[in-house]
Amino acid sequence: VLTGLRSELVEHFASHREIGGLLAAGVSDDERRALELGSAENLKRVRLLEADAWEDARWEGPRAFDGLIEIKTIWHPVSS
Repeated sequence: VLTGLRSELVEHFASHREIGGLLAAGVSDDERRALELGSAENLKRVRLLEADAWEDARWEGPRAFDGLIEIKTIWHPVSS
């Protein structure tokens, strides 16, 4: 859990290469621009919601992160 002012953290979160996706609600135009620029450099997935979206039941649970998480299957062929 990280705490701080969103206006100070947005740019760092967007450009940080270890963060694979961001889900944010109620961002300002400046914050939106910082998220777009920072995430474009490292191909981060970003989903922006309206400010009151957190009150909607469809954003509860793991379904809120659909589109932000990538699941990969790796096949290891075995020859005989």
